[in-house]
Amino acid sequence: MKISEPALWLEVLWRRRRVAVRAAIGIFALIVAGTILYPPLYESSARILVSPNRAHYVVSPALQSASDPNAPVANDREVTEQDLNSESELLTQRRLIERALSDLAGRGPAPGAIGSMLSWIAALPADLSAIVHGAPLPDSLARRAHALERRLSVSVIRKSDLLEVSFQSRHPKWSREFLSALLNRYFELHAQIVHDVRSQRFFDQQIRRLRGQLHGAEEHLRAVRAQTGVLSLPDQSEAVVYQLSGFQAEYRKNQSRLDGVNRQIAALQEGLAGTPMRLLKEVKTAPNPAYESLKPKVLGLELNRDDILERYKTGSKMAREVSRQADNARQLLAREDHAEVVERLSDLNPVWLGLASNLAQARVTAAALAESQRSLAAQITVYQNELRRLTDDGVEVERAMREVEAEKEAYFSYLRKGEEARAELELNESRIMNVVLAMPPTEAIEPSFPKFGLNLAAGLILALLVGFAAAWWEERGDPIIYSVDAIGESAAVPVVAVMRSHPGQSRA
Repeated sequence: MKISEPALWLEVLWRRRRVAVRAAIGIFALIVAGTILYPPLYESSARILVSPNRAHYVVSPALQSASDPNAPVANDREVTEQDLNSESELLTQRRLIERALSDLAGRGPAPGAIGSMLSWIAALPADLSAIVHGAPLPDSLARRAHALERRLSVSVIRKSDLLEVSFQSRHPKWSREFLSALLNRYFELHAQIVHDVRSQRFFDQQIRRLRGQLHGAEEHLRAVRAQTGVLSLPDQSEAVVYQLSGFQAEYRKNQSRLDGVNRQIAALQEGLAGTPMRLLKEVKTAPNPAYESLKPKVLGLELNRDDILERYKTGSKMAREVSRQADNARQLLAREDHAEVVERLSDLNPVWLGLASNLAQARVTAAALAESQRSLAAQITVYQNELRRLTDDGVEVERAMREVEAEKEAYFSYLRKGEEARAELELNESRIMNVVLAMPPTEAIEPSFPKFGLNLAAGLILALLVGFAAAWWEERGDPIIYSVDAIGESAAVPVVAVMRSHPGQSRA
């Protein structure tokens, strides 16, 4: 039967109302009875705040500034999804549930006979399989932990760093006690995971070893500095380069001056060569006084020779001596045989005198500049050797400084880690962790399942649907035709008229 109008559906419901009401009441009564008879479950919940770090300063500020002044001392990273998932996995592991059950041994509700039997029947296939394959059978604690694991849930509250932990059981008080024991075991496990006492001992050993290596590197650097005299390579190199540049500039300046003075000396020498030293001032002529004085003496010697030759023999000693004197006087008179003597008067040339003076002064200046150049060249050589020595010794000093820096970095790195380990130990002892119990476990007042209001509303809707379905099913199985549309559909001809013989019924 095909029905196309809502009014016809209402007509069917009214016509089959007894069947619809009985079906709806039965379904609704069954749901109400099941809701009342089903053992209620009570949910206890708690909330945990997950932080990126346990304290604002992970190490002491003084230690941090001593090792690296620019390094941040605060851990400002955000909590990631991986952090929240890791905490969720820690909370739901079976070992934690077993430890919590051990803490609550003898305090939990005893399972009923029916519940124990159902649990035994449910575990029977797994036990038989374990017996067949030789696997160990789980004990009662493991079985109970496995059963409670399905009632434990952890969820992340949206757009927050909060985890909501929920546990359901049939006893509200025990739900809260179990969740409290589970969280205590969780915080204890978290403290063990975060810090291990052996790590602090390891860091202390490494700190002592690295401290000794750092002292050795510092002593080596001190010895290298004492040997080379290099205390601050950049400063000393800069000072040497500054002095060397000054001497080189002075050397170039003196060389330029010396070249100029040498050119001046060459010009002065050329000028002196073409300039007379003296200038003729006056020329005088006078009788030769030597000739006039020698002539009478020569005549006297001639007369004396004649007189001696008359008295002595020609070859005698006296004759020879007188002849020799007379010959010498005659030769001397012959050399002075000129009647006049010319006398020339002259003065020094002032131009030549100026050139000579300037030349002497230029030569003195050139000598001084040459000596200054030799001194400057010696200084330049000294500073060049000093710079080369600093460069060579600087390699050793820098190598020693790198060793000190490397040892210092390693030492401070382990010192920071040791400080963090010590701080973590104190935080663990103070129960300060990066997970905080934001809301303690609550004791439920109303059961979480079944929900009476929700079940009644759902039962009412289901009862109406079942009642409607029952009415439709009965209407579909009835061969009597009650509507004009059904007649038209069955006969495949249009209905012309309808005659009503009884209220509520119509026959065509």
